[in-house]
Amino acid sequence: MRREPVDHIVKTLLDAEIPVAPVKTIPQVAVDPHLWEREMLVRWKDPVAGEMYLPGATIKMSKTPGRVGPVPTPGHTPTSSYPGFGLRRRDPGGIAAREGDRLSSRMAAVGAPRPNL
Repeated sequence: MRREPVDHIVKTLLDAEIPVAPVKTIPQVAVDPHLWEREMLVRWKDPVAGEMYLPGATIKMSKTPGRVGPVPTPGHTPTSSYPGFGLRRRDPGGIAAREGDRLSSRMAAVGAPRPNL
């Protein structure tokens, strides 16, 4: 298969009145000022992973704006992370703790740092 530069392909299709746009690479997306201005990409400081770059809220509404928030670390239950949702702080069978321990063990097996819980 013959390979052509993206610019050549886009120009050829546009000249033929075929709607087209190039697909950006990840490095191109990471430096696109429009995506940062629209908060489609955001910086987030995570206590375990450090600074991360994440997708922002894709839907923009004036009265109920979306937002990016903290991600629970292994072992944290939804009730401790989201107390305003009316969930009770109970885990009768200790499921959350067991799952957190199991995840931590798997992370250690692949050499991932153990989070401070």
